[in-house]
Amino acid sequence: MKILALDSSGPSLSVAVSDDNLILSEFFLNTGLTHTQNLAPAVDYVISSSVRDPKNLDLLAVSIGPGSFTGIKIGLAFIKGMALALGLPCVGVSSCEALAWQAQKKCLVHDSVICSVISSRELEIYCAFFEFNLDKINRISDDSYILMCDFYEKIKKIKKKVVIIGNLSDLCYKYAQDWKINVSRAFIRASDISNVFYLNNKPDSGENLCANYLKLSKAEYQLLNGDFKKT
Repeated sequence: MKILALDSSGPSLSVAVSDDNLILSEFFLNTGLTHTQNLAPAVDYVISSSVRDPKNLDLLAVSIGPGSFTGIKIGLAFIKGMALALGLPCVGVSSCEALAWQAQKKCLVHDSVICSVISSRELEIYCAFFEFNLDKINRISDDSYILMCDFYEKIKKIKKKVVIIGNLSDLCYKYAQDWKINVSRAFIRASDISNVFYLNNKPDSGENLCANYLKLSKAEYQLLNGDFKKT
């Protein structure tokens, strides 16, 4: 099965084409939120350098969050458009779950709890906890967003070794020696989205793809609380 997968849920952009877990072509860019300019050329590159024609694809996969509201919307809109044009099934994958695969690649998972951490705003983070068993991801928590202080308290209660992985790992580094945790900075790769699909997800139509924002955007929050200033 030939899969086009993409992630635009954070500051990095990643697009890949794989065939039954074999990566045929992959593009990764970490220059900030420039997805509107770079996504279409990146998709064109990985397709032309692998399956040649988008009609040769069998499925489309995309990260649905949590993460950047704008980035998630860009990725979802692009995949929905391709699905409609090509008549292809789609699958949405958790950003946290795709990120957890980076720990497996780095061989950090032996007898450990994997915690994916993704930056939110101010002192909040997105996170989820996983374990690996025979190359399969087992969730032990839902994706959630919590205050950084509450996150630290939750980590302290885990009896196993903890691997914290994600774009917020630097903020956790100062606690690593005290808590005996392993910290690894990593970004989501589109090839990991394909891995998650093969193990856990079922394809659906592009119409049913939905973002997993977990919380209101800043503008929605201000609107609900009457914080917008009249001009």
